[in-house]
Amino acid sequence: MTKKTFLPALFALPFFAACSFNMATPPARTAFFGSPRVLPARESAVTAEGTSAGELFGPSLAGGSLTYERGLGNQREIVVTPTAGVIQNESDYLGISLDIKQGVPETRNVAFTYGTGYLWNENGQAVSAEAGTLLGFENRFFVPTLSLMFF
Repeated sequence: MTKKTFLPALFALPFFAACSFNMATPPARTAFFGSPRVLPARESAVTAEGTSAGELFGPSLAGGSLTYERGLGNQREIVVTPTAGVIQNESDYLGISLDIKQGVPETRNVAFTYGTGYLWNENGQAVSAEAGTLLGFENRFFVPTLSLMFF
């Protein structure tokens, strides 16, 4: 597969993922709202995230995360995210996610993520694979981001 066909195919993957509200376990990371900009080698950043998801009058998920990002060079960075949340206002869970964010050299507005996570709740433990695409517009004041993830 050439670079011309690989990047569009990688970008399209999250659109073909299905989502079920009858999930057995939540994802280890509830959201990925970081900037698509990749940090230079040996630079670090810490951010906080909050999220809520659900179906109208159905299952819900709320959580918060702290994210540590470290630039690896070559348009890559490692992302470590501990998460805490609650499912349907009754079941608490804790998770940790380890991801790689890969920037696209031609643009600062697109990045791809892939990784895995581990979570604990009162029903047991689970491992969650994750991948997705980050789209955003970098500027000095506010970075609007669209995150297309599948678990």
